[in-house]
Amino acid sequence: MGHKMALVLLSKIGKKIPLFQFIISGSPTDIKKKAFNKGVRMAQGQLFLTADSDDAFKPTALERLAHHWENISVDERKYFVGVCGLCEDQYGKKVGDNFPGTWGIDSNSRDMHYKYRVRGEKWGFSRTDILRQHPFPENIPGHVPEGVVWMTIARDYQTRFVNETFRIYYQGANDQLTNSGNIGSNANGALYQKCITLSNEIQYFYTNPKHFLLEAARWTRFALHTGSNRVKGINYYPKNFSGRLIIAITAPIGVIWWMIDNIKRK
Repeated sequence: MGHKMALVLLSKIGKKIPLFQFIISGSPTDIKKKAFNKGVRMAQGQLFLTADSDDAFKPTALERLAHHWENISVDERKYFVGVCGLCEDQYGKKVGDNFPGTWGIDSNSRDMHYKYRVRGEKWGFSRTDILRQHPFPENIPGHVPEGVVWMTIARDYQTRFVNETFRIYYQGANDQLTNSGNIGSNANGALYQKCITLSNEIQYFYTNPKHFLLEAARWTRFALHTGSNRVKGINYYPKNFSGRLIIAITAPIGVIWWMIDNIKRK
């Protein structure tokens, strides 16, 4: 489904179904992080989810998400950010890995990524109040990776991960709110995300050393791409000695990576 067609359809649905409030971003310059933040600010409900123009959903997706949320006791919900489930592609094939356990697991996004090494598209909703406390940084130009928000939230909150498919992910579709096709234009956001990883997730180093070594090399790669065009007032350097040390060790790889990027652009 094209982006413009999706906007028209959602506008019509919003008028017919007052139970749901659709917050629609139709401006080609209103990239995803700004649209997301705007939606969170405007949202009136307790729980918040996003839908891109290349998404579809199982008929009972919202009902099932609510079911899993309500199965968390009221006293325990203050420790949870939301519920997350699986995705499948337009041909009915599962996209990515299942979560640990038969039905799933209560955990956090950092453990899910590093300890359990679950990969692939996932989808669910999150508490609006927590998202308001952790907005995407809009002063960073270009795309800001979602991990900047989700991995930060995971330091303090659990998620109920369930092995149930909610979203249909159209592989190969062009997400117009995210993709620019230019590494340089997204380098600030990528560099900031590497800083977050090397600052706040370094305790997971021994669960996946290769990942952190590559992230450190990418830090150098994107640092060279940004050059002097970094946003003032934002710290792009890891806060800890360990993060800075592996950046120094892997710097030659990052430089070579940056040189290859420049050759490809010519």
